[in-house]
Amino acid sequence: MTNSILIRLVSVFSLSLFLVSCGGQKPMVKDVRVSTEYVDNDVHLSVGANLSIGNVMLPSTSLPIYMPKTWEEIGNISMTSAIGGQNYLKIDVNVSAIAHLQASQASLPNGAVLPLIANNKVITIPVGKGVELYLTIADGVAAIGAAIPFKTFDAMGAKVGTSSLFPVFNIENVLGAAGIYTSKQAGKNGFGLFVDLSSV
Repeated sequence: MTNSILIRLVSVFSLSLFLVSCGGQKPMVKDVRVSTEYVDNDVHLSVGANLSIGNVMLPSTSLPIYMPKTWEEIGNISMTSAIGGQNYLKIDVNVSAIAHLQASQASLPNGAVLPLIANNKVITIPVGKGVELYLTIADGVAAIGAAIPFKTFDAMGAKVGTSSLFPVFNIENVLGAAGIYTSKQAGKNGFGLFVDLSSV
């Protein structure tokens, strides 16, 4: 086994320990809520999750989601944080507005396979500041996700290289995956949340 492969394996193992134990062995996703409502005959989807990413705090921000080309605002992704590494991520989006958009193969910003969505075709919408929104609705499969770059992870990515670690969770019959993706390329390291919508 070459030194570079050994270093990478140790780095990925360290990353997994970071995800599992930095938060005091608490699960990364503590609570997740999925709801839908009709507004003017359109389906609006809301996904919110309480996250614990060790001692890492996501920046508090709200980013509007715009329709490609028309720039009509159809939702937002918001992040808020509190002391102790508690973070709340919420996605609100008008699903009806984007359901007709062209779906294609997609991947995480680092090129890795999308959690839950895998090779299913997906609608990808750039939200801003490198954030990507993913939605797949096809053949009985429905899932939504977001990838959020996090500058703090760039140093980790420089050592680990391309990898992704997304532990699966099941909270009150809501299946999802949350974790970290890394890359040697700065700006392509971050956090992602993906939720299965098949039962919604």
